[in-house]
Amino acid sequence: MPSPEQIELRNLKQKVKDRVQVETNSVPKIYEKELARSNLSPTALILAPVATEAKSNLNRIRRKTTAPLPTSSEFEIPDTYRNTFNGEPFIYFPYVISLLSGKLTAIYRQLLSELEYHAERLKLKFEPVHIMSDFEMSLIKAIKQKFPKAMHHGCFFHLCQSLYKEVQALDLAEAYLNDEDIRLACRSTMALALLSFEYI
Repeated sequence: MPSPEQIELRNLKQKVKDRVQVETNSVPKIYEKELARSNLSPTALILAPVATEAKSNLNRIRRKTTAPLPTSSEFEIPDTYRNTFNGEPFIYFPYVISLLSGKLTAIYRQLLSELEYHAERLKLKFEPVHIMSDFEMSLIKAIKQKFPKAMHHGCFFHLCQSLYKEVQALDLAEAYLNDEDIRLACRSTMALALLSFEYI
């Protein structure tokens, strides 16, 4: 017959096991929360394993219910990962990361042609309405040539980066660091990009 402490620990393990199978929080975090919530007797608390001891067994349980990591770039996203913790659907953005041999317009045009080819191969429509990029002039030129109807947007991060480079080029970096007014003027200039045209 199990002792009262063993029953307490069995109940704790079952609660942790149930949560590990349905939640995506880290295993130690789930274990520690349930341990704190369980109000174990002093004896059961002494007998309870610490999170690191329970982790490997609990991770094994989680692996049985978790989709395996994909081994290909083409895979279906399991339903459990399609929504946020609040049940809202994730917003997915298709994007491409490319390592290119240079920054010539011809190279960027070739990249855009490759994307077009693969879209056709996958029977996808590749007619971007909006394109966002940094301020690389060769890329902007290639985009205008390849997709003249697309609206090209500069990336806010790269805009701020280029404005700060301009501050450095004008030898104002030290003044930027030491003078609050100059810092405010620079940040206000950066923030102009976030306003509608009618407010500028």
